[in-house]
Amino acid sequence: EIKGSFLEDNITDLSLWPNKEKLFYFTNSTQNTFGNLFSTKDSKKTIVFRSPFSEWLSQTISTSTIGLTTKPSSEMYGYSYLLDTQTENYFKILGDIKGLTVLYAPNKQSLVFSNNDLNLNLFDIINKTTSPSGVKTLSEKCVWGANSLVLYCAVPKDFPSQNYPDAWYQGIVSFDDVFWKIDLISQTSTVLFDPEELGGEKTDGIKLSLDPAEHLLFFVNKKNGS
Repeated sequence: EIKGSFLEDNITDLSLWPNKEKLFYFTNSTQNTFGNLFSTKDSKKTIVFRSPFSEWLSQTISTSTIGLTTKPSSEMYGYSYLLDTQTENYFKILGDIKGLTVLYAPNKQSLVFSNNDLNLNLFDIINKTTSPSGVKTLSEKCVWGANSLVLYCAVPKDFPSQNYPDAWYQGIVSFDDVFWKIDLISQTSTVLFDPEELGGEKTDGIKLSLDPAEHLLFFVNKKNGS
């Protein structure tokens, strides 16, 4: 017998907690957006975030920290915050960046972000310094290693003239990617592989993830869902 609990309708974004014991998701009312924390153990729901703005994306980072980022558009300034679910306080980390997409590192001390030029940058949250990664892609086409010192990214070979990231979200543009490894210690970026050169299909990589030993890189091809 499969047992479970139904979540409420009209969820706009959902993230699973790293330990799988909780969910965080957004719901909207006529006046506010609510960030809800849902326990998979006892089905208890707690509202830990409220905002009059409705366009939000979430990323669960640790057992008590969530990254909150406004949905990106090429002509809109984006902002990103860290939310402490225990105190319900949140703090601005980045802002005033058009087309902002963000991927927080597991250690909460750094992140990568891209803008409407798709320049991928590294940001040190502690020292508040920014440095270029050497590649152009969206931060959501990347995944952090568990030690937060290595980043793996699907990097487009070329970029047709469009408004980014909107054109990619809308399906107007589909990228052909090469996969890169970015080492923060040595500050080097190297090509791991090109799917086409290995005899595979053209790949627009999304939803990158690693196995626990970090020997395997998994991804979904946005072109066909494989």
